Amino acid sequence: MKHQHYTILISSYGSHLQGLGHIVRDISLYRALALNHEVIFHAAGVTRQVYRKLQQEGVRNIVQGTLRQTILSYYPNLIIYDKPYALGMMESFYGVPHPPVVALDYFYYQDPRICAAINIYNHNLKKGQSVLFRRIYEGLEYSIVRDEVLSYRKQKSFSQGMARRVLLTFGGADPRNNTQKSIAILERLAHPPVSVYVIVGPKFRKGVEYRLGKNHRYRIETNVQEMGALMGSIDIAFCGAGVTLAELMALGCPCVIIPQNNAELLLARSIAKKGGVLLLESRQTTQGNHVQRVQRLIKHWHDREAMGHRAQQLVDGHGRERVLEIIRKELIRHASLV
Repeated sequence: MKHQHYTILISSYGSHLQGLGHIVRDISLYRALALNHEVIFHAAGVTRQVYRKLQQEGVRNIVQGTLRQTILSYYPNLIIYDKPYALGMMESFYGVPHPPVVALDYFYYQDPRICAAINIYNHNLKKGQSVLFRRIYEGLEYSIVRDEVLSYRKQKSFSQGMARRVLLTFGGADPRNNTQKSIAILERLAHPPVSVYVIVGPKFRKGVEYRLGKNHRYRIETNVQEMGALMGSIDIAFCGAGVTLAELMALGCPCVIIPQNNAELLLARSIAKKGGVLLLESRQTTQGNHVQRVQRLIKHWHDREAMGHRAQQLVDGHGRERVLEIIRKELIRHASLV
């Protein structure tokens, strides 16, 4: 990639309802690719807050409008398509010269426009199903983790004795109010108070700060600038199964997962079976067995250490390099066919 200059189009999506995980990891890809190529960031449908975030993170060439219009304006050599599965299949650009498409977390396996798909987990491919993708890469090893977070990977240590610092983070909106469920679990624990850091997003349910418990020391955090430092300092995190989970796993932080949707549930199950997280699967999160499992993790540091080491084995922090290598191969492969 160093010897050839390409135009690359990143088509991304992020909102406080769907989550900002796609935007966050695409910014990471943008920074790496922009060192040697012209990178266009297609951000159709994003809110003003997300648009400002892109600018603050140093992203240039931000365009909106339809994907078809953007392709006709820039004629990219390759498209990186990264949008939530819930939004459906990639929009049509019929009649436009067809650049290769590398799609992230894309499960419409019969879409012939996709040259390569890079998926953290297989949510839709069934045995015997016909597949029109040419190449499929799947696994946690493709998790993209920000440099800001990775800088604390080697510094992460496991506090002996009882956990003292707990993080609650469920995205910008937390539509299922899993933060409140986590607080309810913590309030039922039979051990001395801990410090609880509650991340509140821009579209978070109003009033959560007035429903905090009394048994622990709660601190509300908004617009955290040094998220990597905060992640690196805690003993346990409560979160969903998205991009933040991958970052916490890369640091070796034991995580208690309360899924936001079925896709997160399926991914969390697969990780839990490998010992990488503690999954609270039932909707009745405050039932006795869930509280007991969380209490054991908080109380026994060797359980946290074992889970943290397993998490780091599953997410080793080199996912971005693997994704960039796939992109490099697709660019070379397409150039040889032109």
